[in-house]
Amino acid sequence: MSSVLLAGALNSCSGYFEDPYYSDWYKIDDSKIPSYVDNSTNIYCWVFNNIKYQIHGTRCFLPQETLNNGYGDCDDDAVLQLAIYFKRCGKKGSLLVGTNSEGIGHAEADFCGETFYRTYLFNPTKEYSFDDIKFFHEFYAPN
Repeated sequence: MSSVLLAGALNSCSGYFEDPYYSDWYKIDDSKIPSYVDNSTNIYCWVFNNIKYQIHGTRCFLPQETLNNGYGDCDDDAVLQLAIYFKRCGKKGSLLVGTNSEGIGHAEADFCGETFYRTYLFNPTKEYSFDDIKFFHEFYAPN
C-alpha cells in the first residue's frame, strides 16, 4: 500500500513546474531555519531532522507548506531542500525522481552534483540504487 501511495506522490510531482500554482515554488520564509543551514550538507541534515517523513499521497506540497506542516514525503522534502539551497546559497539544484530495480519510487534533491539518499526509508538493511531514473528536472532560478 505504501509503495502505491509513494508512486502516486511521485506522479503528482511530474507537472510541478508547469502548474501555475507552483510558479513561486522557491519563495519561502526561512526565518525559523537556523543560520548555519547554509550549505548542501546542513540543508539536507536540517530537513532530515526537522521535517517528519510522512507519505500523504497527494500533490507535491509547496516548500512553505512543508515547513508549516512539519512533514512531507520524499518529493516535498527534496523541493524544500532545493528552495532553501536557492535562498541561502543562491544556487539552482535538480529534482531526481526515479525507481530502483524493485520498482520502488523515490525523489531526492541534487545539489549541483551532490545527492544524499534516504535509502533506509524502504528497508533499513538494504542499500537501494537507482537504475531507472524516470525524469530529471532542473529547477530554474527566477530572473
